[in-house]
Amino acid sequence: MRLFFSLFFSFTLLSSFFAVPVIHAQSFFDDQDRNRSSFEQSAGSEAASEGLQAFANRAFGSSGAPRSPVAIAQTIIRGILGFLGLIAVILIMYAGFNWMTAGGVSDKVTKAKSLIINSVIGLIVILSAYAIAEFITNLILRSVG
Repeated sequence: MRLFFSLFFSFTLLSSFFAVPVIHAQSFFDDQDRNRSSFEQSAGSEAASEGLQAFANRAFGSSGAPRSPVAIAQTIIRGILGFLGLIAVILIMYAGFNWMTAGGVSDKVTKAKSLIINSVIGLIVILSAYAIAEFITNLILRSVG
């Protein structure tokens, strides 16, 4: 029974990470539809393309103007470090699951504790790298223009 609840909780938590962008996109498109006339809404693929482009511009911070290489690198670094942070959180959850299902076996508990400690250290390193990268790229962006 505990296994069912822990798997259900883990699935619910992980699925919420993927549901938030979808919900945000839906609310964005609903706002766009309210601002259009019925003729524009029936225009078909052109209106959908414009809405998709507006959402992409809003989501990725682009207004159609060319972006500097530093800003592109900053976006790539954010994506990579965000993905690594997600992996670290999943590892912490996995270690916690192993600890809860260890059944008092000291060897399994020790392995789970060490995995949690190593994952937290990794998360601290990832957050530090993110802070340093943001600081440096913001300095470069401010000095360039």
